[in-house]
Amino acid sequence: YLDPLRMLEKLPSVSGKLAVQGSKITMELPKIAGFTRDSRSYEMTAETAIQDIAKPDMVDLKNLRATIELPGQNQVEISSGTGVYNTRTEQLTMRDQVIFSTAHGYRGKLRQAAIDMKAGRVLSDDPIELTLPDGLLKANRLEVLESGEVIQFGGGVVLTIDGDKPPAEVAK
Repeated sequence: YLDPLRMLEKLPSVSGKLAVQGSKITMELPKIAGFTRDSRSYEMTAETAIQDIAKPDMVDLKNLRATIELPGQNQVEISSGTGVYNTRTEQLTMRDQVIFSTAHGYRGKLRQAAIDMKAGRVLSDDPIELTLPDGLLKANRLEVLESGEVIQFGGGVVLTIDGDKPPAEVAK
């Protein structure tokens, strides 16, 4: 005996409308928030989320945004066109124009990113373009470890530094 409404209690908090059609539940403006293992906050919102009752741990997201706290009172904001969130493992896979930025002036673009919200880990095996305050970094792989304490680039890294900026401007 399957009671689809019983599954609603396991859904993330919803600040908008909720609709059930067949085995799928559609949520408008869902919001998920929590903390990493080292007590750094994260929050994820989306325009819509669709959860199939047959796969209750998986949530398909559209137009999503995630904010993750980084070391040094900084945070990274990440957005993408689509994504899939595993509520059990707290793993988020973002696809379609993944864009991220920090308050310290770093901006990046990549095709997809797999984010482990609890561990504070981000992995992408696709090309990345990172704009720095004083240059541009291109690589074919990105891995962020320890909630941003360690960032590794690989697969052919090209770094271009703009030497025309005064040191005081770069330090900001």
